[in-house]
Amino acid sequence: MNFMKLPKVVLFDLDGTILDTENLYLNLMLQYNHHKNIFISKKFYIENFLGKSKDVISSIMEKVYNNQYNKDDYWKGLLEYRNNYIFNHKISVKEGFYELIEYLQSEKSYIGLVTSNSLELVQLLLKQAGIDINIFNSIICREDVKYLKPHPDLYEYAISQLGVEKNDVVTIEDSSVGIQAALKANINVIHVNDIEKISKHLEKQCVVCVKSLYDIMLFYR
Repeated sequence: MNFMKLPKVVLFDLDGTILDTENLYLNLMLQYNHHKNIFISKKFYIENFLGKSKDVISSIMEKVYNNQYNKDDYWKGLLEYRNNYIFNHKISVKEGFYELIEYLQSEKSYIGLVTSNSLELVQLLLKQAGIDINIFNSIICREDVKYLKPHPDLYEYAISQLGVEKNDVVTIEDSSVGIQAALKANINVIHVNDIEKISKHLEKQCVVCVKSLYDIMLFYR
């Protein structure tokens, strides 16, 4: 690894980056779909749904499943199914998160969270993961913008609130849509491995691609 200076501001994505929730969402959707007699593969989910908004997923579902799919009924049931599971289970934290946070705090870094989730879901997920929400100096979520990732709005809003130069910021993302959002906002991005294999084209545009959050700390030390 090359060694670089740690930026003043470090922004984290949530799902698949801090929390091991992308696998969870995938499995919960497959289970729910089975009850609805709508069958998709893990490969189809990762290639078409991972990190995408409800509207994007719905447009695909409507094309593929036509009369089997009722948008309002489907999402009401799926979100109730998902939230009930989350409310009653512990959420796993990705390897190296606490070590990286401790390092960033020792370096007096600004630590932000930038996610397409609602604030209500963010609070629930962090609670179920046992993560103190006060770790984050700021939380930017879906209520703050009109368009979600892969649009750059969340990151542009975060930068506007911080009042810092973009070169002083790095964000950590696991998915193609998250990386695309950061790059469109002209923010440096680190890719951390999760369930999606990103393209070589995106890999080349990242500061570094790592297997775990722990490796980021090693990269900057």
